[in-house]
Amino acid sequence: MMRRTAGLATGLMLVAGLLFGVAVIGTNAQSDEAPFALQPSERVDPAAFRVTTFAEGLFFPYGMVELDDGSLLVGTSTPTGGSYYASTGELLRLADADANGVADAPGAALYSGLPGMLVSMARAGDLVFVVSVQGGGEQIAVLRLGDAPADPLTEVGIIHFGYAVTMDHGTYAVAAREDARGADRHDLYFNVGSLANDAVGATVTASGLVTGDLADASIYRVAIDDRAGAAAFGALERIASGLRNAAGIAVHPETGDLLFEDNGIDTPNDRIVALSADEVNRIPAAEIGGEVDDFGFPNGYVDYGTGEPVGDGGVAPVAALTPWNQSENEGAAGIAVAPAGFPDGLNDGVFVGIHGQWDEIGIENEENPLLYVDLGSGDFVHVVGNDEAAVGHLDGLLSTDDALFAADLSGVGSLSGAEPTGAIYRIAPR
Repeated sequence: MMRRTAGLATGLMLVAGLLFGVAVIGTNAQSDEAPFALQPSERVDPAAFRVTTFAEGLFFPYGMVELDDGSLLVGTSTPTGGSYYASTGELLRLADADANGVADAPGAALYSGLPGMLVSMARAGDLVFVVSVQGGGEQIAVLRLGDAPADPLTEVGIIHFGYAVTMDHGTYAVAAREDARGADRHDLYFNVGSLANDAVGATVTASGLVTGDLADASIYRVAIDDRAGAAAFGALERIASGLRNAAGIAVHPETGDLLFEDNGIDTPNDRIVALSADEVNRIPAAEIGGEVDDFGFPNGYVDYGTGEPVGDGGVAPVAALTPWNQSENEGAAGIAVAPAGFPDGLNDGVFVGIHGQWDEIGIENEENPLLYVDLGSGDFVHVVGNDEAAVGHLDGLLSTDDALFAADLSGVGSLSGAEPTGAIYRIAPR
């Protein structure tokens, strides 16, 4: 999934007892005391923002989508076998009716019983797409919202993924948008990761709502026609290749550009050390489809230490996430287009959540910041530093008109254990 994940990649391919209402009201509902500090820089004035604990006491929160009333639908994974790796997926609705930046009450479960290890989520119209990466249950569940935001979701169907060989990376990212053909017609995008740290060549089989063979190290698109209220799925279309693991995908709401990150290569004989830089990439809306864009992996990359291109790099990245101010950032996970209501300098790019070392937290995880990347210049800054002791892994990101929500997968770093230590934070201008 992310870079520092030799153990994760193995575990990915490698609870009942659902706890209702595990989402706890944030403790700072009537206080401006922030759960963590923002990193000052030429782009970030911490005094201009309010950071709140939107919800805490969650089981491994990751994917999020916004519902019509402004509440959030959050993917959580409740352990059945003592960890994130053995869990069952549940979707919770978290509302903030008084708009104080903190969820009002324990979250209500609107859908349960998915395979665990939920990661990315996306919404288009009445459809919600949820990715599970638990071994043996790798899938994208397609669900339909109810008539009201608090109504339970219903299943439309499943896109299943079958692996003939063990792969370092599977499908982790999903994005969706209403396409130019009009209401109730959508495009679904998802990734297929690479066979290995520095190699390609595997084929993954899709079945269920869509069928066909998928090349690894790629991004695919599927057109969906939902005009009759019974979603019809089109053929698989390969959009991009040469991507080690595009674990975060977003569609720009104004331009329609496809934006995604890619995890760099680990040094083969020392997987904790980065060989190539993680990247932020873009395919302009007018160029999506047709000839498949090649982003270079494994033959071309940007050297993490020097920032210099190596080999045949394919399409150049918008930004290569080399060290910033001597601080590390390795293992890009979530990506979100900056809220339009953010201040100038932070409203024309994307935010990227960096997982860093898999089971570490705080200063022991020296490579897990939250970044802002300017899409014009490719410049980036740390918004939450990698020395922030209160942060585990801000992997899941969601932008609304005026706020950025960041889901911390595990506040104690480790994905083992059966305690709900995840949280969701809200970052918004004052």
